[in-house]
Amino acid sequence: GNGRVLPAGPLREPLERGLARADALVLLYGDEPPAALRLPGELPCLEVRLVPAGAVAGRRLVAFCGIGRPEKFFATLEAAGARLAERLAFADHHRYLPSDLADLRRRAEAAGAALITTEKDLMRLPPDAREGLESLPVTLAWQEPAALRALLAARLGEAPHG
Repeated sequence: GNGRVLPAGPLREPLERGLARADALVLLYGDEPPAALRLPGELPCLEVRLVPAGAVAGRRLVAFCGIGRPEKFFATLEAAGARLAERLAFADHHRYLPSDLADLRRRAEAAGAALITTEKDLMRLPPDAREGLESLPVTLAWQEPAALRALLAARLGEAPHG
């Protein structure tokens, strides 16, 4: 890499430095929170999960992605009611080649399915390569929205709103 942290480079900020300036921890997980979680310090902890915002129920799909935990994406699609004809996982941050996309399109056509990926993967493709591809939009569902509002209000010096 170039020795720089995100977004200028591939490196992550050291945990200790990030925690020293954080106002809260945001924990993102699937349907179930981690069984045993040890959190450093006295920071408030806000729990959040990704919720699919797209309609995929009953649809036959060939799903592909290049993310750190591809099974999470596939499980999200299935939990939303999609019928997955195929699941294709690429390495995290995969650079899709034209041959990859041609193969994916052939697989979807052979399966009588639509091609779907993550929003992250779709945006990594050149605009002309996105034709005929779908992505699954997701939103954040806060476990305790009032806690988030209170934290933001305190940080901004405002009274919390209902």
